[in-house]
Amino acid sequence: MSKHKVKDAVAEQHRLNAPYERALGKLSIRFSLLHSLVEEFGWQVWGMNMPVAVIITKDLPIKHLVKKIRDSIELVIPKEQDRKKLRAILNRVEKVADRRNEFLHSIWIIKKGQPTFCLSRRRGRLVGPDAPAAEDINDLIRSIMDIVVDFMELKDGKTLERRIWDHLNETS
Repeated sequence: MSKHKVKDAVAEQHRLNAPYERALGKLSIRFSLLHSLVEEFGWQVWGMNMPVAVIITKDLPIKHLVKKIRDSIELVIPKEQDRKKLRAILNRVEKVADRRNEFLHSIWIIKKGQPTFCLSRRRGRLVGPDAPAAEDINDLIRSIMDIVVDFMELKDGKTLERRIWDHLNETS
C-alpha cells in the first residue's frame, strides 16, 4: 500500500472515529471535574485542610468517596431536607460513575461501511444498533454536568457545601 493510500485510510478512520473520540474525551474531562468536586466536598464535610485532605483522598475512586460522604451525612448535616438532597445527588454520582466506566473501559471498533462494534466488559459484545452511539455518551456528559450544577446550585442563598461549613463552624 502506498504512503498516500495509508494517509487516506488513516484520515478516513479518523473521520469515522471522531464523534466517538470527542465524546469519550469530553466524558473523561467532565467526569474528572465531577470527581474533583466530590473530593473537595468531602474535604469540607470532614473539616480537613487541603494538604492533609489531598494525601488522604488521593487516588480514591469516586464510589469510595461517595460512600464515605454518605456515611458522614448524619454527623454533619443538620437538616433532613439537605441530607435527602445530598443522598439523591450521591446516588446520581454513583450511576454516572458506572456508565462512565462502561463507556471508557469498552473496546470500540468503527470501520467504514460496517456497524459500530463495542466490546463492553459489563454487557459483552454490542454491534450496530445495540452498540452505544456517540450521542449516548454525550447524554451521559449532560447528566454529569447536571450533577455538577446541582452541587454548585444555590438553594436558599448558600450552596449546600457553604451551609454545611457554616454548621461545622457553629458547632466547634
